[in-house]
Amino acid sequence: MIEKRQVSAAAFGNAIRSINGNRDTAQAFAFRNSGTDLTVSTNNADSVYLNVPDAAEGARGVVSTASQTFAGSKTFKDSVVANKAILVGAEGAANSTVQVEGSIAMAIKTISANYTAAATDNTILANTTSSAITLTLPNPGTFAGRIYTIKKIGSGGIDNQLTISPAAGTIDGGSNYVIYNDWTYVTLQTDGSNWYIIKK
Repeated sequence: MIEKRQVSAAAFGNAIRSINGNRDTAQAFAFRNSGTDLTVSTNNADSVYLNVPDAAEGARGVVSTASQTFAGSKTFKDSVVANKAILVGAEGAANSTVQVEGSIAMAIKTISANYTAAATDNTILANTTSSAITLTLPNPGTFAGRIYTIKKIGSGGIDNQLTISPAAGTIDGGSNYVIYNDWTYVTLQTDGSNWYIIKK
């Protein structure tokens, strides 16, 4: 149930006495992007300004569609997509899709039993000292371009081979790829359907 009552206009006559020094007149609110922080300012008369600057190296504020430089470490929980290019370790424009001015660290893992390569893997060291190992490559249907480097380590010799088997598709046209010699490696890349030997 809604009950309606009349309220005298006089009740609102002096409800707000002052806004940052502005008083006794109608106030207009406006947004501006001046300054280096989020602030509220006035013109000492009849206008109140909400200052929301564009974010920059020395200013907190709004992320705009223009070029911007940010300072301070940032952490993104989920994926980051760049439609053009990425430059790491320097300032300016990237000269390639990905340009890195410095060292690169990639995931490396040692296994000693059968294993299926994961999205978080890059280099896999298969220690066949105790037994032969089968390493399964995942179905490449959703990640064309992915690369794995796989190396046989330990002292298993030719009796304990490392067999690389794709869950789908082939490896250079074959159903699998076998490494017999210790300390031998292969780098594989997929086109989204099959796997191909890039280096060995």
